[in-house]
Amino acid sequence: MYVMTVQPIHRAPRLRSSMTRNLVLLLIAFVGLVQTALATHNRAGEIVYRRVNDNQFFYEITIITYTKTGGPSDEADRCELELFFGDGTSEIVDRVNGPSGECEHMGEELPGNSKMNIYRTTHTYPGIGNYTVYMQDQNRNAGSTIFRIQRTYGFTLRVR
Repeated sequence: MYVMTVQPIHRAPRLRSSMTRNLVLLLIAFVGLVQTALATHNRAGEIVYRRVNDNQFFYEITIITYTKTGGPSDEADRCELELFFGDGTSEIVDRVNGPSGECEHMGEELPGNSKMNIYRTTHTYPGIGNYTVYMQDQNRNAGSTIFRIQRTYGFTLRVR
């Protein structure tokens, strides 16, 4: 004789009222808005460097960022950025382009709710080696977590 055991099927509870259903939909919409509100500001960027004089370790470094303008993005605007030189040091670098306002320079407005921001400084490296220069910011367009731009370059010894 065989004994057969029947297990009950567990089903997800049904939403019993339109009020509960509406509350769930409102919660989902709110979570989506929070994600959008946190995703502001940075769209793209680059780091450019050039040797300034005969000293092979003295460089001008420029960070160029393209940012979104309008709404919550305006609150995330940066008058200055921290630049990491890749040799264990960093520096707070001021924006150098655009008209005066809340900052000494406010960046250059571009079409399409965008702005170009230029930050420039100089730095003397300690010697021969490879250096990764970077900046990072928490404010990034939707779908990303951290905005980071970096550039790696090396110094070699030249014999003349």
